[in-house]
Amino acid sequence: MNAPRLEQDLDFVRHVLDDSTPSAGVRSIYFFWATAILVGMPLGDFRPEWMPFFWMTVGPGGWVISAFLGYRASKQNGQMDRSAGLRQAAHWGAMVLVISLVALLPYKGFIPWEAMGPIVLLLLTLTYCLAAIHFGRILLVPALMFAMGYGTMLFQPPYPWTIVGILGAIGLFFSAFAEESSRGK
Repeated sequence: MNAPRLEQDLDFVRHVLDDSTPSAGVRSIYFFWATAILVGMPLGDFRPEWMPFFWMTVGPGGWVISAFLGYRASKQNGQMDRSAGLRQAAHWGAMVLVISLVALLPYKGFIPWEAMGPIVLLLLTLTYCLAAIHFGRILLVPALMFAMGYGTMLFQPPYPWTIVGILGAIGLFFSAFAEESSRGK
């Protein structure tokens, strides 16, 4: 085999590998969570008594749905990486677990219920910041939007939860479309 032909073959392989790099996310997962946030967050303004039940169901259930959607997307793309999938599942599962444990604090009387919103937004901000570091920079956008949501909760404008829902959904929708366009799809 001659050198120019070998170089062309190696360039081809490099191009294929570059194009098949696993992404930070799956568009359907971003859409799922953006929709959940658009429905669940405004409950805090309009039906606050429903909000805990919504998130106690959608949080853990959404984690399972997200794991399934991620597995399915990896399988369809031919990018089955068990360790990467388990890392993602552990990262987001830890967030669900920690938020669930934090919810026990007001239940037991250690903090007022009103503190839960800002604390959860800080946890979301931290989790998405760490995801941006470990999985893909595009996840910094939702992190920043959740941080802005935290600021919204502190200044308490009318309908703060609705504003938080809109901000979070914008961050996730942006990430979904930016993720796809960065892969050329």
